[in-house]
Amino acid sequence: MQGDEQAYSWLYRTYVQLLYNYGSHFTMDHELIKDCIQEVFTRIYKNRKTLSLPDNVRVYLLISLKNCILNALDKQCRYTDLESIPFILSETVEDRFLSDEAAKLQKEEVENILSNSQTKGNYVLSFCRRTRF
Repeated sequence: MQGDEQAYSWLYRTYVQLLYNYGSHFTMDHELIKDCIQEVFTRIYKNRKTLSLPDNVRVYLLISLKNCILNALDKQCRYTDLESIPFILSETVEDRFLSDEAAKLQKEEVENILSNSQTKGNYVLSFCRRTRF
């Protein structure tokens, strides 16, 4: 077990900087790169008993990191797209109250305009009758 931990530590120390630099080719999100590097090494550690030694460890780590970053970016895009869609369950009581108040004010304004028009219209008609226009 001690040999496994030393090999794991050596693997991490040897490739962490290379992986970080490689990850920056896919994203400028440095935290995402660090998270994916951690995820790659965590998976290796968890599956160390069943993993076979790849032909090229460097290539294996680079491909694992690339896949992790691309999957994470894909999830971010899907999540962002869902956030941009408005989600309204139903009209709230406050919304209903405000729309009722706006309708009431509009109705009063129309009635006021009509009553003023009728008064002015009646005045114009009576003026025309008096002057025989």
